[in-house]
Amino acid sequence: TLGGELKKEIYGGAGRVITDTYPQFKFVRIVGINKKTASIKLPHVMEFMEKINTGANTIDRKKLEGYYGEYEKRYENKLRLFLDPARDIKSLVSDVTERCENLWRSDMKVQQRWYNVQKEMPKLLADIFCIWSVFHCKDAYLETKDENVIMKPHVVQVIAVFRLMSMDIQRPMIDFSRMFSWAQNIPNHLCQIVTGGGKSIILGITSTVLALLKCEVYCACYSKILSNRDAQSFKTFWALLGVQDHITYTTLGDLAQMELNRKGDVRTSTLKLFGNENTKAANEAGEVVEHKFRVLLFDEVDVFLQKDFYGAKYRPLAKEKNDMIYEIMSHIWKQRATITESELKDMAEYKNLMEICDSRIVAHAIRKMIVDVKKVDSHTYECHQGKIGYRQFGSLMYNQVHGYITAFCYFKEYELGNV
Repeated sequence: TLGGELKKEIYGGAGRVITDTYPQFKFVRIVGINKKTASIKLPHVMEFMEKINTGANTIDRKKLEGYYGEYEKRYENKLRLFLDPARDIKSLVSDVTERCENLWRSDMKVQQRWYNVQKEMPKLLADIFCIWSVFHCKDAYLETKDENVIMKPHVVQVIAVFRLMSMDIQRPMIDFSRMFSWAQNIPNHLCQIVTGGGKSIILGITSTVLALLKCEVYCACYSKILSNRDAQSFKTFWALLGVQDHITYTTLGDLAQMELNRKGDVRTSTLKLFGNENTKAANEAGEVVEHKFRVLLFDEVDVFLQKDFYGAKYRPLAKEKNDMIYEIMSHIWKQRATITESELKDMAEYKNLMEICDSRIVAHAIRKMIVDVKKVDSHTYECHQGKIGYRQFGSLMYNQVHGYITAFCYFKEYELGNV
């Protein structure tokens, strides 16, 4: 094939770049991945996990090996069955969704639900991975009759899902104040996957399993580009299983914003407070029905634990725009070298703003403007196509604002003819 030819050493790295970049060579990449992962065997994985999981984190090797054996046998049987041109994968989809409904019966106690999940998980995961493989690769297989073009999970990915779902734990650590969901008693896990180990597949399938078990799943990443890419790769698969509305891939910043606004839009309420309006109605309008159980999966958790995220403040901004504020800021910018608060108090715009808005907020904001205007010359930013942005992990972000400094940077760039 052309893909196989391009991978030959005679083309150097150029051929590999082509096959790794263009979607037309998707199955060439799958063949390469299958060849690389074929050497990964269960005993080797178990031995490695035993070395790094010691003390209280010791794994139950016998249980995990038993689960994997059950999973592997069912996956291979189901895969052969549904690669048949006469078989429709939708019948397996219906079976999986129906079984998950039975696992979530409201008349069951937590212990019973946990037992059912542990008992069913190897078969359930095998069926979900079978749907995933057939959905993506059946047409290519029927055309080539080559099993190497079938996208298959390798042992590390399967064991990772088992561990994330606490499958090697004998019973849940029950919190009787939170007994409405078996899943709320699953301990937190930190899963380390080497580069190229298929982390996005682990997260995508784990999200699918949890969503099928009636959980609301959020998968957060530091990068919008990576988050969108991974969500897009699973979009049609989730739609097939009917779980697309219960899985949200987002960034850490957007997740913080969602949490902040769960019981009402904090920005709308702030603007109403600024205008001396009643904020109760705005909050009540934003009330939402709380989902019984929500799961958070972190992608690239090492980035989250850096100082830029973990423990850092999230500062949402409510924007109030009117001519009075503009005139005050314009005057501050023009007189930035010597401006004082007492000078501003003589402005008609200042007096009018103090009358119609909360005077405490106005006074605080103007004092902040006077401080921030003096920081513009030492402020690091980029102006591109009339917009001011900030570099974050290699991308230029336009949705960040640094106090009033960013606004005054626009004044500066306007004078320079860039805005």
